[in-house]
Amino acid sequence: MIPHLRVRLTVIYGGLFAAFVAVVLGVSYWLMGRHLHRTLSELEADAAQAQLGTQYLLFFLGATLVAGALGWFFAGRELRSMQAAFDARERFVANASHELRSPLTVIRTETDVTMANPDADVDEFRAMGTEIVSAVEDMDALLDGLMVLARSGHGLPSVEPVDLAAAARAAARRVRADGVHVRLDLAPAGVRGERRLLERLAANLIENGVRYNAPGGFVAVTTRASQDGAVLDVVNSGPLVDASIADRLVEPFERGGRTGTHGAGLGLSIVRSVAEAHGGRLALSPRAEGGLAVRVSLPAA
Repeated sequence: MIPHLRVRLTVIYGGLFAAFVAVVLGVSYWLMGRHLHRTLSELEADAAQAQLGTQYLLFFLGATLVAGALGWFFAGRELRSMQAAFDARERFVANASHELRSPLTVIRTETDVTMANPDADVDEFRAMGTEIVSAVEDMDALLDGLMVLARSGHGLPSVEPVDLAAAARAAARRVRADGVHVRLDLAPAGVRGERRLLERLAANLIENGVRYNAPGGFVAVTTRASQDGAVLDVVNSGPLVDASIADRLVEPFERGGRTGTHGAGLGLSIVRSVAEAHGGRLALSPRAEGGLAVRVSLPAA
């Protein structure tokens, strides 16, 4: 299918270029013919025009070959881009299906084991219910993350002045620290954007710092206004992160071999999507002491 499509695109691109060259050469040939017949005798004009026609034909054939080569090149480049997008979509769907299947497998297993036991008592049914509720919460978090990822990838529905410090403070209040010390140093930093998405961005970074940490560790959250806009820095302690996998952590479902509590691996990919939807950028830097330093830079309000 792809080679056939490349040939069709080559014919279209090359044909358009060849048609343009043919029109230009045709007009030029006609004008030159009129000029020759005004300035030369009829016999000399016919001979000169015939020679000119041969030269134009050779030029047109050469231009057609060049057009075909250029059409083949540009068709290949466009198809590679399309193929990469299709491959990324297929990986995303496959990963999403895998992540959704995990809690469903837990629910099915817990139900089958408990229901197959004729002597199951109330405690066993309560334990089953606890596991099912936990699996449902994981599924709900995954679906919520997928919805945010899709929403941020289609632009912002509305924008308003937002203080990035207030968004980070609200996000920090919702995060369970689980023995990790969350330090806030929040200076006013105004941006224009969607408040709930910015709060989600900050919450994901703080949750990520807490999840991939250790009891007694820290997550330092800083906001400040910069010359070009606003900056949110989230630095956390934790295990060493290989620099070779740091860039992959922003891909959906990518955990980079890190261990921690349950998570779908969508946190940093959502952060990147939200930042880009606001015209900003995300940068990750592994710390020599362990953990990550994450910076989100957003344009000013």
